[in-house]
Amino acid sequence: MLFALSRAQEVLVITLLFGFVACVGPVETPADGAPEQDTAGAHLAIDPPHQALQLTAEEALATVEETLAEGLPDVLNLHALYEDVMRHRELGDPGCPVYENADSTGPNGNWFDRGCTTTEGWTYFGNATALHIIGINPDGYPIDAVGSSASFQVTDPNGATFVGGGGYNLDRLLIEDGRLSLFGTFGGTYAYDGVEGWLHDGVEVSLFFDGELNHNGVGDTPGQLRIDGGVGRAEGQLSFRELIVERGETMLLSGQIDLRDPSGYWFHLALEGSERPCGTLSAEGLDDQDVCLSDHVVLGLDALLDSMETM
Repeated sequence: MLFALSRAQEVLVITLLFGFVACVGPVETPADGAPEQDTAGAHLAIDPPHQALQLTAEEALATVEETLAEGLPDVLNLHALYEDVMRHRELGDPGCPVYENADSTGPNGNWFDRGCTTTEGWTYFGNATALHIIGINPDGYPIDAVGSSASFQVTDPNGATFVGGGGYNLDRLLIEDGRLSLFGTFGGTYAYDGVEGWLHDGVEVSLFFDGELNHNGVGDTPGQLRIDGGVGRAEGQLSFRELIVERGETMLLSGQIDLRDPSGYWFHLALEGSERPCGTLSAEGLDDQDVCLSDHVVLGLDALLDSMETM
């Protein structure tokens, strides 16, 4: 992987030892004939009451569909948006925002600023390190890789705010037979109310991608993308367990999608990889139900694969 994020980890363990002295008075003996107390069950564990699901099966399925239909968070679209926003920065000395390489004219690089506003009305606050690498790797394969580690807030001239905190990377290698090998991670909190789609209302994301797709739709093997992790949005919190999206004549979905109910319990949708995106929906205290996702979900996932296939 050409771009990797490093994080220092520090563990501080503090052990506090307290001593105490307990003063115990004389033990009194119950008077003759006094009833003895039964303490046999004093330490028995009591199960907490079961909370009822707040969503019906139909509502849970609709929430999954609504979230997926709008599209999963896309590293490449986010990085392209970041580059567009940073092209409005003001060059010069010290510049706005201040870049580590003052001679840089491109949007990528390392910057830090406590707050500045350009003559066009763009305000930058925070810091970011971003890279976009296009070239040939040591094995002779074309590579296109993006990555970022950031904590920033940018306000455009219309008053819309772009917030980014976290990091991501996506490495794509064009290998033989028109196939594209990819691996990526995506974590943090992002929002920009100046655009439509998954970024508009904000998203918390912790996703992992890997797979092999057909470059620009060219190739005679089914492309396949594996998705793990979770996404938190206003519609709900989703978790993915080896969700496999396979693109052939039809799109096949297999793996598991979980939806958190407001009660704290989870709905589980186990997809069976059939020609239609169908599977079994289950939850605590709910009878298993056979369900199918709508075509809108397929279109939303299809857009994600389209983005990742294009170099």
